[in-house]
Amino acid sequence: NQRVNVTGNPVLPGGRSFDDQRAQYFSTSAFATPALGTFGNMGRNAIYGPGQYNIDLSLIKTTKVTERATLEFRWELFNAFNHANLSNPNVTFNSSAFGRIDSVTGPRIMQLGAKIIF
Repeated sequence: NQRVNVTGNPVLPGGRSFDDQRAQYFSTSAFATPALGTFGNMGRNAIYGPGQYNIDLSLIKTTKVTERATLEFRWELFNAFNHANLSNPNVTFNSSAFGRIDSVTGPRIMQLGAKIIF
């Protein structure tokens, strides 16, 4: 539960490539181990991950089959444009992966459905 000391500015310049952001999302040299038995000066939940870009779409067609029954066709797309979103960076200070992003969010998912409504 011990927190680290922030000794500099951990923000790296924007406009870096996707691979550069995965390799080092924030400046790891801006952190130091606090003195033994003391808490560091970094606040709780002070590091945020990258933003998410996600568009979900659905197309729905409803058709009257009989006087009482209606048929609904549905096509749904999750992450419709298949955009790779970076996950949160590793924030464990003693880890060799500190500051690195090791995964991305899932791919596009599509589902089809049909439903009869009485």
